[in-house]
Amino acid sequence: HTPMPVIVVTERDPQGAPVLAEGEEVCHTQVDTDLYRQGLHEGIGTLYITSARVLWLARDDGAKGYAIDYPTISLHAVLRDTTGFGRPCIYCQLSSVETVGNDTTEPEEVMELHLAPLATESCIPVREEERLG
Repeated sequence: HTPMPVIVVTERDPQGAPVLAEGEEVCHTQVDTDLYRQGLHEGIGTLYITSARVLWLARDDGAKGYAIDYPTISLHAVLRDTTGFGRPCIYCQLSSVETVGNDTTEPEEVMELHLAPLATESCIPVREEERLG
């Protein structure tokens, strides 16, 4: 069985932000973001988009957090339909592909994440904001 692409993160720096790898930089921070993993609410926390991965750290549980390396995100989109999560959200489909030698196997299971910021305007892509503005 291939491991799923979500890595549990428990370590934080003294300010509560994620501990970054050497050369990794935070490109965007979004507070008050609900995380749904496989449709189950994981809690509210802070979303960090870095130069290497996506991280979400729970607000009320200092030992709860997740990291997703970019290569495991097979699809992402903005969902404007509010019926599932009450507000627009960012949808990510994750898959793990196992490589053995030169052979690549298809993922055994696909994981879905929904990231729903309370500040829903943060879900609008920059190019669309420019077009609407």
